[in-house]
Amino acid sequence: MPVRWTRACKRLLNEPLLHFAVLGGALFTLVQFAADETYPNSSAPQALTVTAHQQAQLRTQWLDQTGRLPNPKEFAALIKQYVDDEILVREAIRLGLHLSDDVVCDRLVKNLQFADGHSYTQPSTLQAYQRLLESAYS
Repeated sequence: MPVRWTRACKRLLNEPLLHFAVLGGALFTLVQFAADETYPNSSAPQALTVTAHQQAQLRTQWLDQTGRLPNPKEFAALIKQYVDDEILVREAIRLGLHLSDDVVCDRLVKNLQFADGHSYTQPSTLQAYQRLLESAYS
């Protein structure tokens, strides 16, 4: 009996599927541990409140675009869109996309120029672009 047991163990230890399963489990555990260290608060949901001021702004934007106030169904859709957008913005910031993604950086610069009342023009120098981007971050 001990000889059969030894042969079975050797065959099992030489099985590529076992190697794959063990390495896969180890990598999964490592990634989960690293993710917890990278994003320590990732499991803690943050409350999202749509204030009365934000609701008033949404109504005003609707009124400016359509010339009338939104009905309850339209207003609920506006709130939902606002919440969805805010969740996406928070997730992008959590992932650091505002610091590393060129498209996000360009959009921040464009939005800042628009908010300042200027139409978008490509900054003439890299330093001008960096100043606008730093201003957008703040």
